[in-house]
Amino acid sequence: MKKIIIILLIISLILPSFSFGQKMPENFEDFKGIGQGLWDRFIQGVKDSWGEAVKIWQKVIGWLVNIWNSYIFPFLKLIWQKIWNFFLKIINLILENIWQKIKEMIK
Repeated sequence: MKKIIIILLIISLILPSFSFGQKMPENFEDFKGIGQGLWDRFIQGVKDSWGEAVKIWQKVIGWLVNIWNSYIFPFLKLIWQKIWNFFLKIINLILENIWQKIKEMIK
């Protein structure tokens, strides 16, 4: 907290001195040019930041896809195969039991 206050104090002391080197716009066209320049720089900064964010998220998504394909999906596939085989064994036992009862009823 103390560091933040010190930094803000230094900035508040230094920032006004930057305005002495600037000339004030004399008419609306000069003011419009300054405003348009600031706006263009702001838009370019947003575009650059967005481009960097997209690159970072593409890397993150690539890592997640890699983790999914390498570890999670094979593990889930193995679990599903074990569950599926278990159910097939149960169904096979039930069908064999039913078939035995039908054979007994026929005799």
